Formats: sequence, C-alpha cells, structure tokens
Amino acid sequence: MQPESTAMVPPFVAQDRAMAEALEQIIGPATFQHWFRDHAAIRVEEGRAVVEAENAFLLAWIQRELRPQAVEAARIVF
Repeated sequence: MQPESTAMVPPFVAQDRAMAEALEQIIGPATFQHWFRDHAAIRVEEGRAVVEAENAFLLAWIQRELRPQAVEAARIVF
C-alpha cells in the first residue's frame, strides 16, 4: 500500500461519524437525510454531543423534536 493512499482517522472524527450513524439509526435514514444532510451536523466536543445547524429555526426544531434521540445516540457512542 502506498503511503499517500493511507489515511489515519483522528479519534474525534471517528466519534463524530459514530454519533451521526447512531442518530441516523434511531430516527431513520429519511428523517436524518431531511434534517441533517447538508443542513446540520452532530459532533463530539469535549465529551459532549454538539448540534450545529445552518440557521436558528433549524437548530430550534432539532432541539425541540430530536433532543431525546440525540441523547440516546450519545449514550450509544459514549
């Protein structure tokens, strides 16, 4: 294998991916696609799940409607 074709994934990136995958499993692919793909992100920062959204409306909606599912995803990952 050539060195330029090998990539190391930092642990925080792996956790971010695991959070997104866990949330997608919980809320379903269609809901995840609609509310998160290209519009919002869930990531891990200092041991906490952090949701970022492209606007305040979307962030408020996610907090109101998907917070329990995000907490469940965090429990799975952590």
